[in-house]
Formats: sequence, C-alpha cells, structure tokens
Amino acid sequence: MVKWGFVCIAPSYTHSADALGPRPGAAKGDPSAKGTPPQKGGRSGQHPADFGASAENLRRAQKCLDLLARMPEVNPKRIFAYGHSMGGFVTIGLAATAPDRLQAAAITGSGIGRSEGYPAPSAAKAELVRTPFLILHGSADTTVRPQQSEEFKGILDKNRVPNERTVYDGEGHPIDQTQRERVFTSARAWFEKHGSKRP
Repeated sequence: MVKWGFVCIAPSYTHSADALGPRPGAAKGDPSAKGTPPQKGGRSGQHPADFGASAENLRRAQKCLDLLARMPEVNPKRIFAYGHSMGGFVTIGLAATAPDRLQAAAITGSGIGRSEGYPAPSAAKAELVRTPFLILHGSADTTVRPQQSEEFKGILDKNRVPNERTVYDGEGHPIDQTQRERVFTSARAWFEKHGSKRP
C-alpha cells in the first residue's frame, strides 16, 4: 500500500503476536516464542474480552485516525481501512463507531457475530456501518465462517451501503497470503473507486 502512494499506519492490537508476549516456557530468542494466543474459553468461539473489535482495540484504531489526520501530507477526508481476520473485526467496528472518518474499507477472512461478547462485532453494531466495504473471503475458511461475511453483506445491502463481496472457491482463512495479488489488486481498485486517486 505504501507503493500505491498511501501513508500507512498499523496499531499493535491486543490480540497481535507482539502484544501477547512470550510463550510460557519458551527459550529466549526462540522465534516460535511469540504469537501463541491464549486458549479459547467459555462459549464456543469466545476469546478474551479484549480481542478483536474490543473497546481497547477500537480506541487504538481511532488513535491511528487521529495521528493520520494531523499529518500535513494526509487528506483527513480520504482515509481508508483494511483488516484481515480479527483486524477485519476491528475494521468493521471502527466503521461502526467512526462512520464519518473512513472513505472506504476492505476486509479479508472476516465478518460479524450474531451477538455481543465475541471478537467479531455484533449484527447490531454492523447496522451502524455506512462506510463502503469490500469483503473478500475463502469458501473453505473454518476460522471465520463465510456466513459471517455473508451476514455482514446482507446488513449493508439492507441499509443501501455500497459493498462488494467475493468468495474465493476452495481457499481457507489466510487469503491475504494465498491470494495476496488478487486481494490487494481488488483492495486498490476499491479504494480508487471510492476516491483515493482524486487530485
């Protein structure tokens, strides 16, 4: 995205490998020591309360918008967001809580949950989104089910929010890597369609 001429910023989310700290019992300097998330607990699919579109992660994402808006080389009316998986949950949550601050957004391997208490934003939160969204998902994703992005698209369609959804047949969760070129070509075209190339 920097090569496209974008100014980019990325927060360290509470669920990111760097934020999780070292794996218990791992040797110092062991590259596998980082990035081992806590085990899921409670209801099926539930993570710790500060994962995904949590209040803390939304605060961090909004702080990024504040920092970008203060940069003289950034047009604060042309800010875009992209997220994969839990980062996509945050992207949806950010669009719901800061609807006037994003020109457009794109997500991969992400979607919504039906109720509160999960890393994914609830359907009720998704009802607040007015940001144009590009939604890309793998049909064989078992981490975030394709139905979760389909439900998000249904809400956007009902509210007449511009959106496009593409499902990559046979692809699993990491389509941001396995379909990297197609994903980022689509994201760039979506952002250009929604004003990134305006003078």
